[in-house]
Amino acid sequence: MLKAVFIDYTGTMIEEGGPDAMQMLRRCYKNSDIDSMESMLAYWWKLIKYFEAASSGDSFLTQDEIVDRTLEVCEKEIHLKENFEEIHELCRRFWMYAPAFPDTAEFFEKCSLPIYIITNNGLPYVKESMRDKGLNPAGIICGEMVRAYKPHRELFDLALQVSGCARDEVVHIGDSPESDVKGALSAGILPVLLDRKGIKHCQGVTTVRTLTEALLLIERQELKPAFDLSRLTTGKQLVWINPEAGRTETEEEQAQAVKLTMADVDDAEARLQRFAPFIKRCFPETDAADGMIESALVPVPKMQGRINEKYGAKLSGRLYLKLDSHLPIAGSIKARGGIYEVLKHTEDLALEHGLITLKDSYEVLADDQNRKFFSRYTIQVGSTGNLGLSIGIMSAAVGYQVIVHMSADAREWKKELLRSHGVTVIEYESDYSGAVKSGRKLSEQDPYSYFVDDENSENLFLGYAVAAKRLKTQLAAQEIIVDGEHPLFVYIPCGVGGAPGGVAFGLKRVFGDSVHCFFVEPVEAPCMLAGMASGLHNDISVRDIGLSGITHADGLAVGRPSGFVGKMMEPLLGGIFTVSDANLYEYLRDLLDTEEVFLEPSACAAFAGPVMLNRYEETKEYLRLHCLEDKMARAVHIAWATGGNLVPESVRQEYRNTFL
Repeated sequence: MLKAVFIDYTGTMIEEGGPDAMQMLRRCYKNSDIDSMESMLAYWWKLIKYFEAASSGDSFLTQDEIVDRTLEVCEKEIHLKENFEEIHELCRRFWMYAPAFPDTAEFFEKCSLPIYIITNNGLPYVKESMRDKGLNPAGIICGEMVRAYKPHRELFDLALQVSGCARDEVVHIGDSPESDVKGALSAGILPVLLDRKGIKHCQGVTTVRTLTEALLLIERQELKPAFDLSRLTTGKQLVWINPEAGRTETEEEQAQAVKLTMADVDDAEARLQRFAPFIKRCFPETDAADGMIESALVPVPKMQGRINEKYGAKLSGRLYLKLDSHLPIAGSIKARGGIYEVLKHTEDLALEHGLITLKDSYEVLADDQNRKFFSRYTIQVGSTGNLGLSIGIMSAAVGYQVIVHMSADAREWKKELLRSHGVTVIEYESDYSGAVKSGRKLSEQDPYSYFVDDENSENLFLGYAVAAKRLKTQLAAQEIIVDGEHPLFVYIPCGVGGAPGGVAFGLKRVFGDSVHCFFVEPVEAPCMLAGMASGLHNDISVRDIGLSGITHADGLAVGRPSGFVGKMMEPLLGGIFTVSDANLYEYLRDLLDTEEVFLEPSACAAFAGPVMLNRYEETKEYLRLHCLEDKMARAVHIAWATGGNLVPESVRQEYRNTFL
């Protein structure tokens, strides 16, 4: 039962405009190089948010100090010529006397619960504002009290302490997905997003248009609980079931899907066919498959028996393994998307410069004169390992200069393998996101460089999606039926999200509601789960909720998910499992012992799905809601193995002997 209400101040209770704010911005606009009031407003708030984000602990700046810093930047960057003290005074007046929204007074008057304001603004200014407006909150918690601003959870933790309430006894209302929703969720508090204009969306988060609407939900105790992100910090395995799974796609999602349709997947598959002669010539190991890069789908009945006996999985139906771990050339699922994007870029350049026509055999692209042409260009990518391998090896084969930006968690043997192909490897102390950011920046400085963006690339996504069409052919060849009475469950390890997202997108387009896709992430790096469960997608990192992002599953050691993929997955994905590093090694040994198949630890994450499907109450409810309980004996389960074939024997031995 709710016992208190937490509420944001600026943008929720008071307007972000008002006469003082408008006068301040108008003067800055007229006396600077900014070309419009709209640009001035955006520029001002961008600077304020930048300083707030960088302000915590010993580096904390008060709101007054932030305004001073902002004015200094304005003077330097946009040549602002103004009386800074007068501008600052207008800011202070805005904090105190900005008009309240019409529903604010009613909310305070009619709410039967104590109301606590959580704000980045200074305490004296908010107190004066409350006096001016005749409002009487039970308490005011501001950033200066904890030397941090929202979304830092310290503000919310202090509010809980001041209110004397438990986390499940309060609700926080705010207008910012970034500051309010993220901050509340990180503290395990139920958020309500106030969206007065109807333009914001956070999946799984209650959204209202007015405080009056919020008041009705609070008084009726009708607020639905959001996923408690603090559960992710316990170190325990869990599952999140996507509440949006199976719903009808919104117009916005349909518009996004229009950009990526099965016609695009068909086009990608045709392009790979055109490149088959080139691939066959450069990589003799693809000769038997006539230049096609594809993996086997194999039954693993002994592994199914092992997980039922050892872990009590109670998995009925049939368990299969999709061996993308053994894909030719790069030995991982990244051989699909990474190689496809390199080939797509290669075709674009070759057609533009007249090296080939669509009617020619692409085998000629391996000729020396064409390789010399491509050597003028550079391919760059950020990677924890496998994507770098696929792009590095194929790019080197085409003739490109290649630079792979590798994060601190990348394995040494992967770096050495890349170097052996003539690839330049740049190492970073930061995580995956840091390597990507640095690589993207470096690539932008070179007009002949092409950056492969695993976070946002539609080409990568389509390369992965082709797998769904090929899987359909493989299932038919093995006389495996997939329909309403014969459900298909697919479990895919997930890092930033590109590979599993592309595969899941393709599968849902091919099999519709007959396929149920689940991702699996490490306990310490569940970035896609955090992004989708909060609705914040790439606006939240696992570090925002107190996780390290460090895991033995190096390919999955990603702190921030792809927002592009997360939004695409909202109506498509069944849910996300998390798995401990210890279990990755257990599953590795189980598979090797029962089926004599080696996978790297990150690929073994796929088995967490089959192991836990019938053990969590949430997944049991999923099966019930989707009318699957009586169909599980006819179900097919596919664990999608994402990598491992290129792992050196010495490292394999190390993995086999790792016990956590």
